[in-house]
Amino acid sequence: MVAVNLQYRLRGKVFERDTYWISPVASFGPGLLDQDGTELVLNASYGVNVQLRRIRSGGGDPLSLYVAHQGLDLFESNRLILGLSLER
Repeated sequence: MVAVNLQYRLRGKVFERDTYWISPVASFGPGLLDQDGTELVLNASYGVNVQLRRIRSGGGDPLSLYVAHQGLDLFESNRLILGLSLER
């Protein structure tokens, strides 16, 4: 699969503690899916970004945990996405 998605992350915090905060994330965009032949699909996802205040990268930038549910071809197939990102 190859995809190009636009992601929107809400600037506000939904839940906040001393060591982290959570903000919602949504994305949408086209992709090429190669299961039974190449097919143009639309993908959508929703999830959360968890900003970890005390955990830093080697350069001192804070790390974020990304957790999302992605619907391939507008939820014909589904998958869970987990990842880490640097906040700069």
